[in-house]
Amino acid sequence: MKVSRHQVLAALSSHVGIGNGVRARDLARCVGCCERELRKHISTLIIDEGAHIGGRPATGYFIAEHPDELVDTIEFHLKRGRHELLKASRLSGKPLLELAGQERIKA
Repeated sequence: MKVSRHQVLAALSSHVGIGNGVRARDLARCVGCCERELRKHISTLIIDEGAHIGGRPATGYFIAEHPDELVDTIEFHLKRGRHELLKASRLSGKPLLELAGQERIKA
């Protein structure tokens, strides 16, 4: 059975607030998909539909009850993003700013 992102959102609707987070493994089992597919659906819900889904390993996934509940999730993604950019910089030999789209000023 193929799982839709709307099924994921429906399952998450019973996990409102940071204190009611659900682990990816448990949510995936609940909707009938693997964790990788679940994460893809959650990313799509956040990016394409603007769903206020919070989460990190310590809290599990949840629907934010208040905007301030997303701060921890935002900080988690920013830190992870910087780490991934740093790895890409080292692997490519290009400076971080160049990878991030910053153009060099030519003298």
